[in-house]
Amino acid sequence: MGGLAFSSDSKGGLETPRMPPEVYNLVRQQCVETLHALYSVVTVPVEGPEKKSHGDIDIMVAEPKALYQEQKSVSDNTLAGYTAKTDTSPLDAIIHLLNPERALKTHAKDGDSANLAMPWPSHLLPSATDDTTDDTTSKIFESIQRSKKENHHGKLYIQVDVRICSSAEDLHWRAFKHAHGDIWNLLGTMIRPYGLTADERGLTIRIEEMEKLSQKRSRVVLSNKPCDVLEFLGMDNYPPTSTARPELENKGKVITGRLANASIWPKQFPTIHEMYEYAATCRMFWLKPETPPNSPGQSDENDEPPRGGISHYTIESEGAPKKENLKSQDRRRMNMRPVFRKWIEQFLPSLREELSAKLAGSRAAKISAPVGNETEKRANSSQTDQLVTNRHTDTSVESPSDEIKFPYPTSPVYTREEIRALAFASFPGVQEKYESELASWTNEQNTNAIKRGLKEWIPKREWQTVQWRGECQGAFRRMLFEGSEDFVFTERDADPEYPLRNSRGVWSAENVRRFVETHWEKVGERAGAWYGGLYREKLEAKTQKKAKDAAK
Repeated sequence: MGGLAFSSDSKGGLETPRMPPEVYNLVRQQCVETLHALYSVVTVPVEGPEKKSHGDIDIMVAEPKALYQEQKSVSDNTLAGYTAKTDTSPLDAIIHLLNPERALKTHAKDGDSANLAMPWPSHLLPSATDDTTDDTTSKIFESIQRSKKENHHGKLYIQVDVRICSSAEDLHWRAFKHAHGDIWNLLGTMIRPYGLTADERGLTIRIEEMEKLSQKRSRVVLSNKPCDVLEFLGMDNYPPTSTARPELENKGKVITGRLANASIWPKQFPTIHEMYEYAATCRMFWLKPETPPNSPGQSDENDEPPRGGISHYTIESEGAPKKENLKSQDRRRMNMRPVFRKWIEQFLPSLREELSAKLAGSRAAKISAPVGNETEKRANSSQTDQLVTNRHTDTSVESPSDEIKFPYPTSPVYTREEIRALAFASFPGVQEKYESELASWTNEQNTNAIKRGLKEWIPKREWQTVQWRGECQGAFRRMLFEGSEDFVFTERDADPEYPLRNSRGVWSAENVRRFVETHWEKVGERAGAWYGGLYREKLEAKTQKKAKDAAK
């Protein structure tokens, strides 16, 4: 499919089919060069590998020049005849400069954007007489014929999406997040069970206690610096230093880590397979071996990973996900994203087959090896089976008899808690933000629980009226949450062994319940007198007001 923004436009749909590379590259270059007249930073995310056609062109801009606030020299043909006004919006300046057939503007909190319908280069329109017979050209030609039939013209357009970023830093992160096509779909399945999510703000860590009730609020940004993120994900030493290129050398030394990534990531991967291999260098990637049928100590009850929570699969149960264990969101992604589908259906199964073959070879070697007695046989068999269940802290699987080399861990290397500790150590200030947000959220939850619980915590007695109970509850709310000292007791009177709040100021619902059950009677007695006095004051003020109004 091509761009869809103009397919159902109220002014009438425009034909925006997929583009072959020569059209994509030409129009992209023209738009980028033109937009540099308005913005200091203009970029297009790195394309995914092996793309034979493109649906649209995504361009990001940042750091506007003062160009659209003053008149440009008429010697510049791109702005000839354009006298900018001080109230001209950045989007309007972009639209004027690129001069599309049609434009759709979008204003959002995270930045303005526009969908532009740019004319298809006339000298690159395919025809039925073209020598090329690839699917892309054929489909584009079909679009032309359909456009002539339905719209009585043969015009084709290219959808160009331009986003204005708040800063160069914001632009670099967004370009990083949308680079290489589907690579973040792959990485997302790896990092999600460990409490990590990459969104439009940066790489975030989710607060486990909050994520089920408030997923967005549970996220704390770790970083939006691409090299730091890649380094944290463990992808900083790819490719191996033995294959280092000249551009990775500095003063005779091979650069690894963030500078290596700075050279790798901006380049398009030659093949999808190479992108898969790069994605699998993530420190959270691991592959569960296929369990041989009827293996001792194995059962089927744990074959299906739990489906609860935020993760598509749990850390312990699955590792790299299998097709049958995907949630609906990833199943939909498989239907729409061929690269993701091949990752699930081809790349991961091929790795499992490779691992199974290595393990099978190891077992066969053990069976054929001369063994002195049955006790030694059983010991060797137990050691071999341990290959499947062992937790590896490196990236190789080793056989007790001969070393089996496998490039990926076959059990989790980290727990979610360890990744969280690593995040706190890697990104200064994150732990404080994480704990502060958790404390704030916990306090809100406990405050609401206390307000709901007051009704139940005040014991019921026959002599109590509905009004008395309401006043007693109100007194406790004023005392606890407004700091009132009008009701005999205050927070300071709580038992020191059961403080109502901890050192971070978070309420303890259980200790408040204990406090209420201890002091409710005296608080209720004082509340009756206090609310009675308040009522009399209001009544007197109302009477005086009436008297004043009558005297006028």
